Amino acid sequence: MSQRQDQSQDGSRNGSHANNAAPPPPPPASYGQPPPPHADTGFDVVDQPGTFMGRQLASWAERFGASLIDALLIVSPALAAMIY
Repeated sequence: MSQRQDQSQDGSRNGSHANNAAPPPPPPASYGQPPPPHADTGFDVVDQPGTFMGRQLASWAERFGASLIDALLIVSPALAAMIY
């Protein structure tokens, strides 16, 4: 057997061994609640309306208040520049 065939069979090249390979990366960290089990249809079970990843979504009043705060933060530097 030639040297090239010997290298391809045992997976080594130039003295390096297959055992020196880096270990596989760890699985990604989970976020939120674990996913619900699969239904008989093969699709994931979706969240109920008003929830996302098992958490309750904000009400319309909370969303409107947050948009007013965002608008104030966006406009305030321009107002401050005009005043000073």
